Amino acid sequence: MHNIDFKSVIIGVLITILVFVLIGADDTLDIKRIKAKSLIIEGEDGSIAMMGSMLVVMDKEDKILVSLGVTDRGHGVITAFNNTGTALGRIFAAKDGNGVIESYNKYGEKTTYIGNTVDGGMFEIYNTHNNKVVIIGADNNKEGVIGLFDKYSNLGWNATGH
Repeated sequence: MHNIDFKSVIIGVLITILVFVLIGADDTLDIKRIKAKSLIIEGEDGSIAMMGSMLVVMDKEDKILVSLGVTDRGHGVITAFNNTGTALGRIFAAKDGNGVIESYNKYGEKTTYIGNTVDGGMFEIYNTHNNKVVIIGADNNKEGVIGLFDKYSNLGWNATGH
């Protein structure tokens, strides 16, 4: 009579259990938490990286196109970049509940601002020297205000809804 090797029996049992698990498995994987310093998922057209508190979408050359995350001041932010890595637009959600949208030219200079103040909404336009030239919004009396500035941000004309 042959002796049965105990290790072979264990391997056979484990393979049988594995087959049953795989047959009964579905396409979902329930992982409660993964902890890592960074995670990069690469695709044909680019990659997605999670680094710290930021989710970053990059092209094939690893240039950042879009980022989503939390700033060092605790604000939520989405930023879009051009092919040279310059930020072209940002959407902020501040801790105090106010929101801001900013756009920038290809040199990274702010050209528009849409946001909230303690008095209401505000829209600002900047020139190519990054100087504010137009403001439309609400003043401290909660009334509408329009301000026009020269190229150096000196007030030239303003009017209120009062």
